[in-house]
Amino acid sequence: MTDYEHRLAGCRPEPLGSYLKALGVLRLVAEQADPGASGRWASDGFVLSSTMDDEALARFFLDAYRPTPLLSPWNSSSGFGPEGAGELAVIEASTDPRLQPYREAITVARELLADDPGGGRSKEELLAECRSRMPDACVAWLDAAAVLTDGRPVFPPLLGTGGNDGRLEFSRNFHQRVLDVLGLTTSRGHDCAAWLDDALHDLDRSSGLRGRSPGQFDPGAAGGVNSAPGGAAESVLNPWDWVLLLEGSLLLASGSARRLAAGASGRAAAPFTVDASAGGYASASDAEGTRGELWAPLWSRPAGVSEIRRLFAEGRADWRQGHARSGLDLAKAAASLGVDRGIEAFSRHAFVERFGLSTVAVAVGRVAVRDRSAVAPLAELDGWLDRVRRGGNPPAAVSAGLRAVDRASFELAAEGGGDRLLRVLIEAARLEAAVGRSTSFRDKAGLLPLRGLDAQRWMHALDEQDLGPEVRLAACLASGRDQLAGATARGGPGALRLLLRPIKVDPRGRLAWTDAPAPVDGLGRRPVPVVLADAHSRRVVELMQEQRLAGHPDQLGISTHFRVARPAVLADVADLASGRIDECRLGEALAACLLLDWPSNADSVGASTRAGAAVPPSLAVLGPFFAFQPATSSVSSDDSWHERLRRVALRPGAAWPALLAADRLQPVLAAAVRRLRIAGLEPVPRNAARMAAGLAAGGGPRLSAALLCRLSSRDRIALLRQVCPDSDLSSGTGPEARPFPPPQ
Repeated sequence: MTDYEHRLAGCRPEPLGSYLKALGVLRLVAEQADPGASGRWASDGFVLSSTMDDEALARFFLDAYRPTPLLSPWNSSSGFGPEGAGELAVIEASTDPRLQPYREAITVARELLADDPGGGRSKEELLAECRSRMPDACVAWLDAAAVLTDGRPVFPPLLGTGGNDGRLEFSRNFHQRVLDVLGLTTSRGHDCAAWLDDALHDLDRSSGLRGRSPGQFDPGAAGGVNSAPGGAAESVLNPWDWVLLLEGSLLLASGSARRLAAGASGRAAAPFTVDASAGGYASASDAEGTRGELWAPLWSRPAGVSEIRRLFAEGRADWRQGHARSGLDLAKAAASLGVDRGIEAFSRHAFVERFGLSTVAVAVGRVAVRDRSAVAPLAELDGWLDRVRRGGNPPAAVSAGLRAVDRASFELAAEGGGDRLLRVLIEAARLEAAVGRSTSFRDKAGLLPLRGLDAQRWMHALDEQDLGPEVRLAACLASGRDQLAGATARGGPGALRLLLRPIKVDPRGRLAWTDAPAPVDGLGRRPVPVVLADAHSRRVVELMQEQRLAGHPDQLGISTHFRVARPAVLADVADLASGRIDECRLGEALAACLLLDWPSNADSVGASTRAGAAVPPSLAVLGPFFAFQPATSSVSSDDSWHERLRRVALRPGAAWPALLAADRLQPVLAAAVRRLRIAGLEPVPRNAARMAAGLAAGGGPRLSAALLCRLSSRDRIALLRQVCPDSDLSSGTGPEARPFPPPQ
């Protein structure tokens, strides 16, 4: 038998009513006319495949459609009280066979209400009674309108609060619209066929019924203030739209009560319905009331109604080995392929309060389901964020920080990319700083500094995209530490994080807050080279104290390099020393990378390479003093000049970092040239004043900051060969061995 494809331009993923309308068309055709019917989503709307042609499809809805009995006797305005009784009376008096299931259901509902003539039963008791006594045809509506739990029933936002939203009672309006589309009522402009064409194909053959509201399902047609160029417009409703969207909403009820689990909320039991997240759309407002979000799945492969029913019955979207609970969790699940049944994208709808107490289902974008590897590390951050959220009455700065992290995480989940992952980490660093300042909140909530972020995992995602020298330098600086005896914590003694943040390592090896300010304060408020230069000076003081305690007082200088660190790129270090980087971005990236737990072999965490270093003479002269002395050769052993340079032991003076922080370059450079000559080398650049003049204003702190970065042994030798070239050196040794021009 031939299958016909019906491209239903009137059934699009947005607004929500249009999406539900497509589900209603598929469900009714498959259950009442063509069991083999299937549907899929295309760029121009919903595509229905059926053995019925266009004329047969229209005749089915106009002549054979049997409405599902949607009854809400627990609501006072549903027709069983004074309001709406006329519509039910018309249905009961009708002899139309299509309404026979409706008449039977109304009879049972009246019997149920007659058992309590005084009306003493609560809404909760009425719902339970309806669930056990109403005909099977009514069960899907009951499950869609309310989730019955051991406690009070929970109302999924899709159908308001049990089938009504404010003064709009859904089932009563369904009764009215059913009478309209079946031709049992007549009014001016009444044209069932034109309404159907408009609903399915968007042909604009009729204007619908004016003064009738589509409620939360189509905000654009609801009218109201500022809904038209002249101010307020009258609401408009196509009766078939309302009938089909409520028929489609019944698919979202299947299995909702069975999906409850320990600790799960009723909202989480409704298919693809989650708690609201502020991120992901421009119109979000922190002060706006929300009732959750519905993520409507879109699929491009034809699927029958039984398959779609299973999809909604399971409603699966997993994140962190559990069911997604928020819009952000669902976005992460979509980005990590934590969904099933061939979903290709989600159309996201937020239920927000924007017209008094009425709720509006706002379409806030689509999220494609594809693997974005940069999203995976976020799972390590969620546990700490959850503990912050559970803290009672958070300060404004903490609340704002949480929202910023959520927004950045949502953008990452929707778009991917290492730059967006870095933004998440930057916002997390700001949030941690806000938590640290809020002493009463953090102590009451039992919040410790953030830890548990695997640097290898995060940097693997960040390194997939070239994020620039600032991020590479930040990773190099943040990874440095000394690994002293007894340093079991990954952020243990000697780590830069302990200098720049009010954090310490407690006796159990855990990170903990300190009551005093950070040893070097100002990261994020002062220029980052100044902060790093101060940290370099402070590090000298701490290392000297350790040497005195160990009985080894300083004689010839003190090595300030970290024992373990990610190697820096020489060109990046040169840019930092020369002031050729974005210092604000470096500060943000450094605060972010300080959150990571770097392994004991941080130098194994992959680093980038970059050619074309333009090294200023001052950095070339001082760099070998602050670099780690290599233990083995990294160049051919038959190079006698290299071997001689490798064996030269150079240590910086203890006062050098403080002098550089004070922007006093000349005495440091002069002392370095003198020490090179004492070591038996003949440096080409000898004029300290001219070397210092080669840097921009503030060059001392920048140079000190650059000297905190770990250079490879190859870079150290290359710098020495440039500063102290061998007169017999051949010309074919490569660009890294080019000597500086002789002084004029």
